[in-house]
Amino acid sequence: MIKLIQNELIKIFKKKSIYILFIIALVSILFHNYADLDQKQIELFSPINYKIESIEKRLNKMNIGSREYVQCKIELDFAKLYNNYEEDSWQSLALEEETVKHSYSNVTTTFYHTIMQCLNTINNYEFNKTSNIKKNEYQIAKDYYEKYVQALDSNDWKSFLNLKIQELKAKKELIDSSSIENRIIDLDIEIYQLRIDNNIEFKKDILNDYLETYRENSYSIEYYKDIKENTPMQKQNLERQEEIVNLCKYAIENHIVQDISPEDYNIMLNNKIDARISLIRVFKHFSVIIEIIAIYIACSTLIEEKSKGTIKSLLTKPHKRRSVLFSKIIGCIITTIIVIIGIILLQYIIGGLTFGFDSYQLDYIGYNTQTKEVFTINLLNYILLMAITKIPIYLILILLGIFMSIINENIPITFILSMVIYILLSYIIPNILEAMSTITDVNWISKFLIISNWDFSQYLFGSIPAIEGLSFNFSVIIYIFYFIVMLGISTFIFSKKDIYNI
Repeated sequence: MIKLIQNELIKIFKKKSIYILFIIALVSILFHNYADLDQKQIELFSPINYKIESIEKRLNKMNIGSREYVQCKIELDFAKLYNNYEEDSWQSLALEEETVKHSYSNVTTTFYHTIMQCLNTINNYEFNKTSNIKKNEYQIAKDYYEKYVQALDSNDWKSFLNLKIQELKAKKELIDSSSIENRIIDLDIEIYQLRIDNNIEFKKDILNDYLETYRENSYSIEYYKDIKENTPMQKQNLERQEEIVNLCKYAIENHIVQDISPEDYNIMLNNKIDARISLIRVFKHFSVIIEIIAIYIACSTLIEEKSKGTIKSLLTKPHKRRSVLFSKIIGCIITTIIVIIGIILLQYIIGGLTFGFDSYQLDYIGYNTQTKEVFTINLLNYILLMAITKIPIYLILILLGIFMSIINENIPITFILSMVIYILLSYIIPNILEAMSTITDVNWISKFLIISNWDFSQYLFGSIPAIEGLSFNFSVIIYIFYFIVMLGISTFIFSKKDIYNI
């Protein structure tokens, strides 16, 4: 058996076509890293350009005391304050935060606009005679505003944030303790405290991006908490946002100045892809290439022996047909593993040369959905674990290719038919079932498809499968069933083939 497997590997690696496929894989990796397709360079904050004169001209045309006048006066006062500080200073960035609004349904998320609210109270009291603002409220707002300006001018960002926390706590006392508004104020306080505790000054850097992403997703979580019955899609969104929030907090508390986005999504809009992330996503981007190579090897290994007539001499020797078939399957599996290792190594080298090798020093950082905890694992161990859990996919595809090669004589036709079946199973049928799910419950059908169960990476680190009702044990049973059926049928047909008609 070992001799048969060795012979199979020699035959496979004598094929010119296998090296052509390797070159295609190399070109794909080079292109993907050069094109940097995952990179998202979006400015979270655009610099504000206040033109005082134009605002004053607008203000002079308005009736004093009107709603428009008050709003324009607030804008003017804020603009004058903002223009006192240099662009990209912590003061200007802190004030820019006051202009950003996050909206989730009817949930108010602007409690942290403390300076804006001070100016709103002050100007409404001074110019809007119909306002219900009391003198003591006006005086409190004015005192806070003066303290804010003093903190800004004295270049003391921590005092500035402590003032915000103090004012938010005062606002909280006036709001129902069970309301979502109360929870949002608590969240704003937590974010400011997180910034202070971890000494994160207002800057345009990745730690500030983490804080902003933390705030944005935390607001959304509060919104979902108020929905009595979440749909499966909303539950999935909630789990994703909880994951993002916990990963951002981990990065903030550990002062990680790299993007720790996982395999399947970007944590931040302003994404900074590095070699480490590209390596983490090696299967996301190049698994299709591995699958194509696995199918091609399986389709060609038997047909080439048929066309050359060597299969007849092989079967006339004292080898059981089952041993011959199994040696070919094992040879295809070993070759596919070599391809996986090769692609990982190529991505490691090309990614390192493109983005720098330094990022590889950081472990993989993930989130366990079941335990609700952030975990770390050695980067190499993570890639190895992903590879092991992906191999069952390639094994089924190899069996598909072997089966098709037993019943067909032409390599291109066999390969094309195998690819058509693969595309049907992987893309077309799942999309049809997903479309039908809006009309009737077809979840039970999806559960029994091999493509729903062959990727065991979906169970790593407490992950919840996309299809409701799936479990690791269920997937193992379904996978074994498909494997035995496919192997059994292939073995049976091959054993019954007339040796002189092979």
